[in-house]
Amino acid sequence: MDHVEANARKHFSTGTINGNTLYMGAANKKLYAFNIETGNLIWEVETEDWIRAQPLVSKKQIYVADVSGTLYGFDKKGKLNWTKVISTHPIYADMAITDDKIIINDSNLMSFCFDFKGNKIWEHSILSAYKNEEGERIFTDQLSGGTYYQSKPTAANGTLYFGNPAGFLYGVDAETGKEKWKFEMGGAISVGPAIMDGKVYAGQQGGERFFYCLDAETGDLVWKQTVPGGWVWGSATVNDGLVYVPTVNGYAVCLDGETGHIIWMFPTAKSVPAEPAIDGDIVYFGSWSRSLYAFHKKTGEVLWKANGVGLDSGTLISQNGKIYLPHHNNIFMSFNSKTGKVLTEGNTNAEDKGNYTNFNASPAFHDGRGFFTARVGIGLKGVPLTSKVYCVDAETAKVHWTFPDGGGLSAPALANGRVYVGSGNYPYLYCLDQKTGNPYWIYKMGTRIEESTLCIYRDKVYALSGDGYIHAVD
Repeated sequence: MDHVEANARKHFSTGTINGNTLYMGAANKKLYAFNIETGNLIWEVETEDWIRAQPLVSKKQIYVADVSGTLYGFDKKGKLNWTKVISTHPIYADMAITDDKIIINDSNLMSFCFDFKGNKIWEHSILSAYKNEEGERIFTDQLSGGTYYQSKPTAANGTLYFGNPAGFLYGVDAETGKEKWKFEMGGAISVGPAIMDGKVYAGQQGGERFFYCLDAETGDLVWKQTVPGGWVWGSATVNDGLVYVPTVNGYAVCLDGETGHIIWMFPTAKSVPAEPAIDGDIVYFGSWSRSLYAFHKKTGEVLWKANGVGLDSGTLISQNGKIYLPHHNNIFMSFNSKTGKVLTEGNTNAEDKGNYTNFNASPAFHDGRGFFTARVGIGLKGVPLTSKVYCVDAETAKVHWTFPDGGGLSAPALANGRVYVGSGNYPYLYCLDQKTGNPYWIYKMGTRIEESTLCIYRDKVYALSGDGYIHAVD
């Protein structure tokens, strides 16, 4: 074998035996035919992308689907008979043959049926849905917990980085969206990749115990380090050659950015869900134990601890000697970053913030104003049905204006006097005026944004939607 894909967690698909031949796909974009008696290679053919699905065999043909969403039909000597692009979403799952038909499921939760010539017989949404007059799939059911398209896109040096629920971290051209590389981890990637000194740092959701460092240009592995519990939900923060990792197992961890060696770690009582913040020599971690910790960033010494502070999806924001955090009931709380003294409890006025309002997304600040999003209303079994954007005074949390949709668990992003925010309830991305909240434009995606945060890079806004696409909007 002339090439083994080092960025893959496993190289080969499950094999299929037919007669004296074993057929196997591989992550090096090859389909192989081996003699099962001798192990000798009979032939190999190349496909467009990695092959994860088990090859299928009929009397005359071999069928294989790759991660690009393409289905192939080869004869038993390896000659290509036909190809069919059946989806713009990856195909990972094994296929099936029944009654001279091929059944395929893609990662967009669509099921397809093809005949042996590659002609589509039918397609069906795995989740309950219908098609509207424009041909769009409208769900009448929801996947519990969402589809895990939660990774925050991050961009640097012309490359956009993001993860997906299948455990792939991608580097794509920020201008064209063309894939440069992908790297496979052991679980869903919900973090925003962190970038420092030509390296990308990211963890995964518990399929293994590793936190990864990759070469930002090539996607090649630089190092991987075992972290407590292995499950990383929040993004890492990088600073001065160090990597600060929040773990679901409850540890605040500091790694050396060059080697991956553990510099220090500290156990909190419960999960550390959100991205840490840094101010000078202090790094701040929030915990599900309802505690906020301030550590010396190089030694891990606890400088102060504040109790009774709930932090979940939203991260801490450090500016002007203060630490701001989204507070579930009061829009936000702020602390003196050096001492931990509470500076404001936020806004407790029910008329201002609304009833059944949960502020649980990262805020953004500019020009004396804070921009927050909230899930609003009780909804079905406690799941809110709407979300809202708030512009408030950064000192008092007095509400300047609100917008009736946007965010919820996704944070706003600011640039050029505008607020960009994706809806957690509807398939819309909004551009609002920072001073008035009036919309400049509204962009429609395939479905809502889950917990992914927008990325503004150069002249574009990047949004990872629950439809499985990165949307680049001018």
